[in-house]
Amino acid sequence: VVFTFDESKELVSESSLSNTPDYAVITFFISLAVYLVFGIFQLYYMSRDGQSLGKKIMGIRVLKSDGSNPGFGGTVLIREVAWSFIVGIIVIAVMLAVNETGGDLVSLLMTFINFIMLFSVKRNRRTLYDMLADTVVVKLPPRR
Repeated sequence: VVFTFDESKELVSESSLSNTPDYAVITFFISLAVYLVFGIFQLYYMSRDGQSLGKKIMGIRVLKSDGSNPGFGGTVLIREVAWSFIVGIIVIAVMLAVNETGGDLVSLLMTFINFIMLFSVKRNRRTLYDMLADTVVVKLPPRR
């Protein structure tokens, strides 16, 4: 909840400010700054340690299949960006060929396939984007 002072120096709540153009611009730029800072931290830690904030909390890490750190190219560019780009191209192609619902179904299907692969013990729980980047996700030993 945001409180500020209006021209009459009275305390005003966010709801009465939310319809003003200044509020929208300020909110946009604050949100953009927060996302950029968070994204930079995520990129840095994924590149350096193979761990995003969520992976760090869960005690897991991304490694190359040979056990080395995949770095920026392996974890960020291939595993995250290239995967998203490939899925995006497929979804757009289906949307253009069929309709918007078809694209949504393909996106849902890709997510479902990866979800099923997470629980497949036969494939070491490697998802499609792990196979694309030749990475594995490993559980870290507990800290002492």
